[in-house]
Order: sequence, then structure tokens, then C-alpha cells
Amino acid sequence: ITCIPTFTDLDTFSPATGPQLRDYLLYVGRLDKPKGVHVLIEAMLRLARERGGAIPKLLIAGAGHDAGYTDALKRRVSEAGLDERIAFKGNVAGAEIPNLMRGAIASIMPAIWFENLPNSVVESLACGCPVVASDLGSLSYTVADGQDGLLFRPDDAADLARKIARILDEPGLRDRLAEGARQTAVRRHGPKDHVAKLTTLFGDLLSLRSGSRPSVA
Repeated sequence: ITCIPTFTDLDTFSPATGPQLRDYLLYVGRLDKPKGVHVLIEAMLRLARERGGAIPKLLIAGAGHDAGYTDALKRRVSEAGLDERIAFKGNVAGAEIPNLMRGAIASIMPAIWFENLPNSVVESLACGCPVVASDLGSLSYTVADGQDGLLFRPDDAADLARKIARILDEPGLRDRLAEGARQTAVRRHGPKDHVAKLTTLFGDLLSLRSGSRPSVA
């Protein structure tokens, strides 16, 4: 089995060229239970309790297939009194996503199932936006802990809260991770690299097939 990671448009998804305020965290994806958005909500609630409500905003971009799950997320936020800190943006136009990623402190991927490789993770890296992800499946392979993002124990809101707090509090960490994120995207998730790996694989397979043909007398 040969694994060739997903690629993205490194020009469309690119780091900001000017100063950014970066006062929010970001989730981009479906609002379905396996994506673990409820874990992210609980982590934000924990941070709010620990910091007396002084937390960055969380923007949640996307919609789900289960209206009951989405309603439960919104109800949990309202009950905690965090409607002004956690915003459900619904479906966002694709053209808006790069700017959302460029302006974010970090992109969060709190999945509790084995992801394939979410586009939002690769796109965030390309935008120089560090990714805080579950240490699970392809996410463990894609995000290098401490280099281009941080990994946390899956389905563990307390550990996710600690990793978010690290990015908020540790001097210089966010900038180092942002630089590493872009480097990872260029090195592993560019279209040219993807095509080169694909054509090399096809060439290897064709060579094997040719070499296995019986010789003709």
C-alpha cells in the first residue's frame, strides 16, 4: 500500500501578507458527532471557567446532517452563557475560508473517529495556521506535534483545553507553529509533489507489470 497525501492549492491557501489581529479559534467542517465538535465546545467551556470568561472567540464554520446534534451544541453554549464567545457561522462560501484560516490563532480538528484526511487540516497548514488535532488516525501522521501544530488525546476536552492554552500563553509558540505549518504544506501537500509521487507510482507499477510478462519464444 502506498499512501500519497491529499494536496491543496498553495496559492489560494497561503499565509497572510500583512498584520492580522488573530483573536479567534476556528473549526471548519461538518457538525456531526464523529467530528467531535462537542469535545471542542467542552474544552472552550473549561477554558472559560479557568480564565474567568477571558477566552478568544471560537468560530464554527459548517453544518451537519443531524439537526438534533447541532441544536444540542448550541443549547450547551447558551446554557454556559457563551453565546458571545462561540459563534456558529453555518455553511461558509469556499472563497471565504482562506481568510478565516489566515486570521485564526489556530484551527481545531477534534475528531473522535479515524479521519481520512480532512481538507480543512491541509488548507489550514497551507495558510500558516497551526492545527490542534486529535492524536488519532491520519491526524497523528499529518500534524507533527510541536512543529506545525499540537496533538491532544482523542475525546479528552481537558487535554484539548490544555493544548489551546499552550498556544495562547507560551511566548513565540504560535509563530513557530505557523511557520512550520506552511513548511509542511509546501513539502508534503503541494500539487506538484502530489503529481510527481503519483506518476512515480504509476511508473513503478507499469515496470512491475512489464517485468512479470512471460517471455515469448
